[in-house]
Amino acid sequence: IRKLAALAFLVLVLAPDPARALIGDTPTIRRVSLCPSDPVIDPKVDGIAMLGQNRDGSFVLIVRTFHRDTGMQMGSTLSVPIPQGTVPVELIFSAAFDSGHVLVLDTALRIHSFNVAFDADGTPKLIGDVPAIHGPFGNPAVVGAGTALAEAPGIDGPPYLAIGTAGGR
Repeated sequence: IRKLAALAFLVLVLAPDPARALIGDTPTIRRVSLCPSDPVIDPKVDGIAMLGQNRDGSFVLIVRTFHRDTGMQMGSTLSVPIPQGTVPVELIFSAAFDSGHVLVLDTALRIHSFNVAFDADGTPKLIGDVPAIHGPFGNPAVVGAGTALAEAPGIDGPPYLAIGTAGGR
């Protein structure tokens, strides 16, 4: 049943716009990234990072933790406004490239690195006041806007970070 509930949640989150209508002041969720369990907190507690879009068009990073067995939220929600003029398109909980950070790719091919830690009760907290911004990694007018973000551990060297663009480069 948990797998079905998770699948239904992802279908709802990633469905076309009609299914993502705003309810009250809740942001529309545009992207989701799961964080693996943290054995220091509890191996049954999972983190989730989401990119939300507010009614006014601004964006917010939302981080929560949930208990794997009960589905109940642990601790409080972390909400961090994305700077005005930034259009985020993808995010990942980094496990290789910048472990402990949520990496957010924007259309201008920049990566915003949010250092996130978790309290003992599962409450996520931002370490530092602002994210580190890396890039741009190319000219969007030439290679296209950023569209995808992925990472992989390096076999005999540093990890890899891959950025996809609308131009397919």
